[in-house]
Amino acid sequence: MNRGILFSAPMVRAILAGTKTETRRLATSPLGKLTLPAELWVRETWYPTGPAPGDTAFRATSDPEAWEPPDGWKPSLFMPEFRSRIRLKVTSNFVENLRAIEDEQARREGVADREAYRELWDTLHQKPGTRWADDPIVTVLQFERIQP
Repeated sequence: MNRGILFSAPMVRAILAGTKTETRRLATSPLGKLTLPAELWVRETWYPTGPAPGDTAFRATSDPEAWEPPDGWKPSLFMPEFRSRIRLKVTSNFVENLRAIEDEQARREGVADREAYRELWDTLHQKPGTRWADDPIVTVLQFERIQP
């Protein structure tokens, strides 16, 4: 199965640096029900600079001092697959309670520790039942980057 997955600019940079190798998604989400084998293509904030797939600027690795798109960045949600520069092979997936995460797992999520992960989670999930305090069931997707 080949499906898109949204990541913020800091998480894209962590994937590119090789420090992010897993992600947690609500078990009730489509990605929470992912079956293996699976390949994901990363959706990130972008801007088309021409018609070809390689003609794409990415906010995560662009220098805002040097260049900004004339009519603004395109949201990651609207990135078409052919513009994506990052492919991930899901190597493992399992279900657990969100707050079961430990410091080492948080580092594989691309952040410093469990507390940093809690803060990140709560900025992204504010609906009742999805917050850190609610300890929702999540699917952990472990992945490796597929090199072009």
